[in-house]
This record gives sequence, C-alpha cells and structure tokens, in this order.
Amino acid sequence: MTPDELGVAENGRDALEKWGVAYLVDEAHTRAPGVGPESPQISQSITIIVHRLPKVISDRCIAEPMLVKGILLETGRGIMSEGNKETGRQPDARNLTVPKALFAVLCSKACRSHFSARTADRA
Repeated sequence: MTPDELGVAENGRDALEKWGVAYLVDEAHTRAPGVGPESPQISQSITIIVHRLPKVISDRCIAEPMLVKGILLETGRGIMSEGNKETGRQPDARNLTVPKALFAVLCSKACRSHFSARTADRA
C-alpha cells in the first residue's frame, strides 16, 4: 500500500473495526532499506497486517488478498465522501451502517451460496 492509500484507508478504520476488520501498519517493513527507525524517510510501499476479519468473508479474503486492500480503500473513500456530502460536516465512521465494500463481498458470497445450493438440488 502506498502512503497516500494508507491515508485513505485510515479514514475507514473505525467503521471497519466496528464490523470486525482490524489491521496494523507494520513499521518494521515500512522504512526504506538502510534507513534507521529514527528517520522520517518512508518507503513507497507500506505493509499492512490484517489480524482480524469477519468469519463470513475471511475465506474470500484469503483466496483474494487484493480484496482486503479494496475493502480498506473503498471504506476510507466512503467515509471521506460521507463527510463531504453536507457542508460543514466532518467524516464520521459512526454514521455508517455496513461499509459498502463489506456489503458487496457479503452479497457476492450469498449469491454464490444460493446458486451452489440450487445447482446441488438439481443434481
């Protein structure tokens, strides 16, 4: 993840934690090669460690790791746009229900499960 992407993702951290997604920024792998921990210089790639996912989407996220990045970024963008819709209103993760990115994965999984069940019934 780039530093700019991390900034976007951080906007949605509270909303995602509310729904069971938690991650850490791995500082040890964020610094540029040869740069000490006291230096502010950061590499262009930031390592994110996702340590908690809702069970219902964890298998999909493990099979498709870029899906997690998409969820983090889409949720962050959603929080940012939610705050910009009304003048004077700041982004607030507490105003969201299920983040749209999580909801999309859940809908996809539900459709696949339903289709698989119907196919099995016909066999």
